[in-house]
Amino acid sequence: MHGGFGMLPFQMRSKVVVTLIAVFGASTGCATPSAPSPSTVARIAPIAATPRVLAPIAIVADFTSDHRPSAVRAPLSISDAELVAQLFPAHLTDEAMCPPRVDGSTLESERAKGLVVPRVSAAVAGSFTAPRRREVAVLVHVGECRPYGFEAGGSKRLVVLDGARIVWQSGASPADEMFEDDLEAVSDVDEDGVDELVLEGSSMHTGHARVTARIVSIANGSLREIFPPTDVVEDDCPTDEPGATTRAARIEVVRATTPKFTVRWTDRTACPPA
Repeated sequence: MHGGFGMLPFQMRSKVVVTLIAVFGASTGCATPSAPSPSTVARIAPIAATPRVLAPIAIVADFTSDHRPSAVRAPLSISDAELVAQLFPAHLTDEAMCPPRVDGSTLESERAKGLVVPRVSAAVAGSFTAPRRREVAVLVHVGECRPYGFEAGGSKRLVVLDGARIVWQSGASPADEMFEDDLEAVSDVDEDGVDELVLEGSSMHTGHARVTARIVSIANGSLREIFPPTDVVEDDCPTDEPGATTRAARIEVVRATTPKFTVRWTDRTACPPA
């Protein structure tokens, strides 16, 4: 258990210290206080082994609310600048430093030349690579210089931290490029003891806004998609067309080795007055 001793309540830390003194004091000849009773040790031992009890049916992500939990960013053990420097040793610190785009350049070529302006865009806590880990999943906006077309938002890099150490990150090849804007943690939908992530992306075409979501697992350090990209918000209000409507959905799951997902939509509602 990472940082286990520091996370114990004060009273229990005192009991653990007494136990350690009793064990090591006997071998050094130091006077030792009386050892704790077996019942005391029994109360200490199960702390790390207590399993989580999760509801068999749960809401994975709710896009019908304006108060999204992903808006609260988990704290990191290192600064954003330190994380960015680990991921991109060569990078720019301001978009104004980007040179004019060269014809034929791609997101990959911009990254290779260090023409990126990275920033941390989201972070959530959980156990993502193995059970009972204390990790933080971080979504990093790579910020390639002068992207265009469907690449206009630039790519993203998904990273998992254990303290200040990077224990996993998504690949940098074009096949591994990610374009989601946000993420949320989900408590173990496939009953393997590891939390999953909801990756959320948004797009707009001729005033029709869409949000999609997919769910991935990084158990054992391997990215696996367990729920494919699916529309969860349909908003035609930006078109200003007569009769334009909007609707949103929530994703529910029945937890199992092979989880069953359901997307439940709200009724379409008229757009609010401009």
